[in-house]
Amino acid sequence: MRATVVGRTCVVLGVSALLLLAACGSDETPAPGGTEAEPGTEAEPEPKDLEARITIAMGEELPEMYFADSDGERGGAFTIPAGKIVGIRVINSGELEHEIAFGRGSDASTGEFEENLFASLPSDIFVFKPVKVEIEGSVFGEIEAEPQGDFWIRTVFPPETTGEWEIACFVEGHYDAGMKATLIIE
Repeated sequence: MRATVVGRTCVVLGVSALLLLAACGSDETPAPGGTEAEPGTEAEPEPKDLEARITIAMGEELPEMYFADSDGERGGAFTIPAGKIVGIRVINSGELEHEIAFGRGSDASTGEFEENLFASLPSDIFVFKPVKVEIEGSVFGEIEAEPQGDFWIRTVFPPETTGEWEIACFVEGHYDAGMKATLIIE
């Protein structure tokens, strides 16, 4: 699969490798930097200082492929605020490798957006297992997630990004199988 990357190729390739490691699982506690679960709770670690958060689960029940919210609602709109520190947790709960891209003007035949939301919006990417990794200030076209991959994107959406965007998986056939959703920044 082709990795579409704007700017820091090594960042996205590194993230893909980390997501593969994360898919292997681990019971290790993350290093300082994220929020750790309190003893006796099932809370997952997350980046510090978040003012808003959403979860985007990706998966498949062939022939359908989907993005779902934390309640399992498929294909709906995800709404996040502009001007706040936002955490987007992405979980590949499926059995297949997927990717996530954010933009406008999708073209499934080329696997790209005419306008990529994160092409010039520096964001921090976090993977907490099997080891804690934080990549600061990255820009990207897409992030690939191996089965059971789990990562966070932390950013602040400036006012000029408000409006409707699309979330897509451009792995061959996935977009046409329904792997798209709306992202609203308000």
